[in-house]
Amino acid sequence: MHWAAVVAIFFIVVTKFLQYTNKYHEKWISKFAPGNALSREYSAKMKERHELKEQNNSISAQDNYAKWTKNNRKLDSLDKEINNLKNKIQSENKAFQAHLHKLKLLTLTVPFFVFKIVYGKTPIYKLNSSTSTLFPTFVTGIWSQGWLYVILHPLRTISQKWHIMEGKFGFSKLDAMALQSVSLGIWIWALMNVINGTEFIVNQLFLTPKMEAPAFANTQEEKNLDCTDNNVILD
Repeated sequence: MHWAAVVAIFFIVVTKFLQYTNKYHEKWISKFAPGNALSREYSAKMKERHELKEQNNSISAQDNYAKWTKNNRKLDSLDKEINNLKNKIQSENKAFQAHLHKLKLLTLTVPFFVFKIVYGKTPIYKLNSSTSTLFPTFVTGIWSQGWLYVILHPLRTISQKWHIMEGKFGFSKLDAMALQSVSLGIWIWALMNVINGTEFIVNQLFLTPKMEAPAFANTQEEKNLDCTDNNVILD
């Protein structure tokens, strides 16, 4: 297999892995986020609040007014601390997620895009003579040169007909490479369409919840009641 195809498959596998495990990302992030230490402190404060709340519920406000009042003041203080911790945790987790998004953009999305732009015309495999003559030149030209061939095809046709622009805009190179190979860009496009089509079929057949049969509004008893009501009205 061509090295460019191997690199493209690596990018696609990593992208799909992140897509399929998206529902677990928040759980994974919570373990490595800077707010993890604050989360432990938050849990300790919540436990302390729960104990004070139970203690206050177990004593009488009239018999132990001083202790009951002291616990209430501590509960108010704990509520403020808990709210502050909660806001800090949310803020730090959001900032951490933003950094991870930038990291993904810089290490995966942008490099894959640049890779496709730079090596998009790299021939992945050659077409034999029987295959190259089986399809129209326009089709095999797209396979070889990518979608840019669609834009340049009118100019290429004019150049061949009027014998102008020869040697310019890479037309001679286009003529030489057409019908000879499948480019990386088209190969990736075809592979992604196959993957997306397979995902759609699997989702529709196995992962989409089955729709329940519509319930009939009129059962036999309801029909009988309707007939009775009609008879009453007619009477």
